[in-house]
Amino acid sequence: MFRLVIVILSVLSLVRGDLSGLDDRVVNGRAGSIQEFPFMVSIQQNGRHFCGGSLLNAEWILTAGHCILDIIRAGQVKTIKVRAGSSVYNTGGVVRNVQSAACHELYDPANMIYDVAVLRVEGRYVESSVIKFIKLLTSPIPSGKPVVVSGWGQLSDRNTNLPMNIQATEMSYLNYKDCSPIHGRALHQSMICAIAPGKDACRGDSGGPLTIPGTNVQVGVVSWGIQCADAGLPGVYANVLDRQIVDFLQRYVGKLA
Repeated sequence: MFRLVIVILSVLSLVRGDLSGLDDRVVNGRAGSIQEFPFMVSIQQNGRHFCGGSLLNAEWILTAGHCILDIIRAGQVKTIKVRAGSSVYNTGGVVRNVQSAACHELYDPANMIYDVAVLRVEGRYVESSVIKFIKLLTSPIPSGKPVVVSGWGQLSDRNTNLPMNIQATEMSYLNYKDCSPIHGRALHQSMICAIAPGKDACRGDSGGPLTIPGTNVQVGVVSWGIQCADAGLPGVYANVLDRQIVDFLQRYVGKLA
């Protein structure tokens, strides 16, 4: 992986970005299914999918702070619905209303640190073949480990239509220290990255989970990036191992297995 980082650095040594060009961020992926990603949910308002999320337990959803901060500020939390148990975001599965929501108190839209939030639904989701609760990563993994992002986001930067069926794409994990020189800025410890040539999350995938393939173990939350799969730059995710994020989740949701 170290050699890979050096190669990428040589290509991107002159590439720099600023947060003014970021996208809330599946490009060059494949069709997936809810059986493969039974922890995935579509977060919707007025019948439209706008962000992804993951089922922490029967009542709580993990998503990105930037997905819902403005909705919280506008007092519109109860206009949000969550669909679980369906490969298609606009039909099937189990839809529940949201009764409350909270962003991480240290989330800052200016620099995207601690970009996580939780939603509490009315009623309870029941586990089945298509609804499963996710497990959060509990110990560090090495840079270069395969990871997969899933969601209903745009298939490319220029294609604004959302695919109805869930999509997934495999990439390589980078911790924030290894990602910082590739990204051209010092990333915060509450961030991690994922990278693969021509692959990325994109608009509409925000808040969805970055997981270890073939498992229900979540590594990160889709947060931001410079365009979608642009110039080989990694996508950035909220780090579920960050101590402040773990504390936030335990305060709202309780101890998670």
